Amino acid sequence: MKSITLSAVLAASLAMTPAAFACAPAKSHGDHANHEVLFKTDYALTDHRSQPATTADYAGLYQIVYFGFTNCPDICPIGLDLIYQARDLMPAELRDQTQPILITVDPERDTPEAMADYVAAFDEGLIGMTGSKLDIAKASRSFGVFAVKDHTSHHGDYNMNHTSLIYVIGPDGSPCGTVDTNRNAEQLKEALVDLML
Repeated sequence: MKSITLSAVLAASLAMTPAAFACAPAKSHGDHANHEVLFKTDYALTDHRSQPATTADYAGLYQIVYFGFTNCPDICPIGLDLIYQARDLMPAELRDQTQPILITVDPERDTPEAMADYVAAFDEGLIGMTGSKLDIAKASRSFGVFAVKDHTSHHGDYNMNHTSLIYVIGPDGSPCGTVDTNRNAEQLKEALVDLML
């Protein structure tokens, strides 16, 4: 019965023009109730092709945004992989209306070229975004993302401690809500679909 309901909702939604798309009332899935609707969707960054990128560039699509960095040893690639696993479980009509985006929290090392290499190694559909320190700081504040350098790693290098949430922006540019990554692919798919429809 649930699949029939979802199919009906998808059919009705996809029949609308892009401007008619909107999220359900924004909410939070997971242990981040205080994050509920507390993020704005504004960013003005540079994508991995060295082109300007803003929220408006992806109007008509659900933006699935994750903050991370290319030198992350485990949490970021695991989180991104989980997003793609969940996305693959979505009905094709809804999956085609999504755009995964990685925004770096490490602009010093994550140049457009570094982001391009990472995207190419991960998935060609992923959009990597970077910018100046100020640009990234503004985007981080907009989404309520915390990020700080951790200099305890070996060889004089550093790690980045940062918020690990998935942010969903609706096709009309409004915030749909957030999802944490403490779940499996099926659970994440259900949470994402719940935020979108």
